[in-house]
Amino acid sequence: MTIFDEPHRMTRRGLLAAGGALAAGGLLAGCGRASGRALGALTVSVPLLPDRLHTTRAVGPILGVVLLGLEPLMLLGPDGAVRPNLALSHEQPKPTRHVFRLRPGVRFWDGSPLTADDVVASFEAHFAKGSDSAAGSYWTTVARVRAERPDVVVVDLHRPQTDFVYTVARTGVFSAAYARRHGPRLGTPGVLNMGTGPYRFETMTPYSRVLMTRNERYWGGVPRAGRIDAQVLDKNGLLLGVQAGEIDVVFNVPNTHLASFSDLRDVTLTKVVDAAVYKFNFSAGKEPWNDPHLRRAFAHTVDRAAIARDVMHGAVPAAAPAPPANFSGTMPEAKVQAAYAELDRLLPAHDLARARRELAASSRPDGLDVTVLVLPSDPSLSSITQTVAQSAAKIGINVKVREADEGTYTNAVYLKHETEGLSIDNFGAGSPDVLNVPDLVFHSRNSRPDGFTNVADHRDAGIDALLDEGARLKAGDPARAKLSLEVLARGARELPYLPVAYPNLYLALKDQYRFTGFNAYWWMNRWPDQLHPAGA
Repeated sequence: MTIFDEPHRMTRRGLLAAGGALAAGGLLAGCGRASGRALGALTVSVPLLPDRLHTTRAVGPILGVVLLGLEPLMLLGPDGAVRPNLALSHEQPKPTRHVFRLRPGVRFWDGSPLTADDVVASFEAHFAKGSDSAAGSYWTTVARVRAERPDVVVVDLHRPQTDFVYTVARTGVFSAAYARRHGPRLGTPGVLNMGTGPYRFETMTPYSRVLMTRNERYWGGVPRAGRIDAQVLDKNGLLLGVQAGEIDVVFNVPNTHLASFSDLRDVTLTKVVDAAVYKFNFSAGKEPWNDPHLRRAFAHTVDRAAIARDVMHGAVPAAAPAPPANFSGTMPEAKVQAAYAELDRLLPAHDLARARRELAASSRPDGLDVTVLVLPSDPSLSSITQTVAQSAAKIGINVKVREADEGTYTNAVYLKHETEGLSIDNFGAGSPDVLNVPDLVFHSRNSRPDGFTNVADHRDAGIDALLDEGARLKAGDPARAKLSLEVLARGARELPYLPVAYPNLYLALKDQYRFTGFNAYWWMNRWPDQLHPAGA
């Protein structure tokens, strides 16, 4: 096996490529067409798939499949730049208004034309009253979306949102007519969905498999892959599939699988630093985890350095929910490292004696029992929690680990916040902006009932004010990085979350292929265009 290290490619340069155009109200050039040698049929392993083929059910790596069919107005490239896709142009005449002019001649797979009404319906699905969109937290700043003309869409915001263009790049567009026709069944196995993308949905099994075929009439040129079979596989199925040569690409190789993959021949591993964090979440808005002594007691039982080293196979111990890579280009690397060293000092250190003292001072001095849900598709969640459970049991906090299916886990942890008060997740940044993760996990508007990503339901008016101040500044303003660090420091003191580790991200590839520009945001890129025959 060959292992390559690639640099973290998403930097502030990418944000400025979009943000600078936004500030200037300028036009961005159209996307290029698919090119290169055909790939035939591809079988790929992905970490997650949705219960329905709908962008309201797609966040993070799930978008790596969904956006191939339901494509966005704007497309994030592997170089970090956001460019028009279904949009022909994008203007920002003022900080709270975005105007998109649609590309002419684009048609859905059924032959119907793309119109502004389709975009309005696709956007409103995320923030309309009663929406259960998993991406709802990204849309809390949106006041209204309207079709100004058949080919022009206008989005008005309640307040400036510097990285809103990334929200658009994460949002696929579907046919409004098809959605009306099928109602609540849209996206289900019997109905699927209607998009304009380079790959058509053919079949799907919720949470486990999606089969797509080439859209021969795609507006951007003939797509390179003839068929894409995307699957979520358990450890044994994944290893057997790769050994048998039946799997061409593995996105997000689990850290717990690396030892097994090291013996595989004719497979290349590419490693990048992920823009994600494994973290424990405390329900800070309700008993008993609203007690800071209890939160600190648990935190003192967690040996973050040992988990990063031994459980996560050389990951970096985490000091904040936001990965340090998001500060790349905003300040000198030495200052980033110094800032994160200070954040690390603010977090409770591994110390069982101090853990016992904090527990004695808490509302649960005799300890408690708590069940933590984990996903079988991400073995690291279980490995981390089981490791911590052994330590926490020594002070009387008895942690039981229970595997849950994707739907149960997503509803309990994100959509409904109905865990027993302690949860664990692998939370990925939605953009390289320095305020992206702090806003998602700390701002009050992203707690229930309006949002989902503030899993702790932690509310702090001071943090909200800092985040709102940052949102009013332009993308390149260095003050935004300072504000982000202030938010992270307050979060470390108040401890609604306990960050554990920043994982590495691995791509496994058959040696007959090469992949250009693999990065932590691969799921927002049109990744089949980055895959090439090895000799090409």
